[in-house]
Amino acid sequence: MEKEIKKIYLGVYGVYLKGDKVLVIKKARGPYTGKYDLPGGGLNFDETASQCLEREMMEETNTKVLKKTLIGINEYQCQYPREDGSIKDFHHLGVYYRVNLLIENLKTTPDGQDSNGAVFVPVSELNEKNTSPICLPMIKQALDVKVS
Repeated sequence: MEKEIKKIYLGVYGVYLKGDKVLVIKKARGPYTGKYDLPGGGLNFDETASQCLEREMMEETNTKVLKKTLIGINEYQCQYPREDGSIKDFHHLGVYYRVNLLIENLKTTPDGQDSNGAVFVPVSELNEKNTSPICLPMIKQALDVKVS
């Protein structure tokens, strides 16, 4: 028998643009498995959104946030099957920042959790089939935002 699990997930994400490319991760699990997504992740109880952004950028991409500007929030709801056969009812709320980063040694390998590695992808190559639906509109919105 399939068990349904309901989850509200609050994450904080960074949009880093370099020319016509954006820094993304390749998702290793969850509803966006196999798709490009923005680096970032879940807010811990004892940290601010800014601290979460800095921690997640370091964990997933090995980069340091130098500057950030809030872009906005976005949300997405879906259901997806988990490995154990249960169905997860997923409500994803994301806080998005346009960031400037210090990149010395980009992490292109799996982090053992959520990311199969970071990569730069031309924005023009991102679409509904290869990119998580919550981040795609925020990447497009970030094109009009300058980091201050």
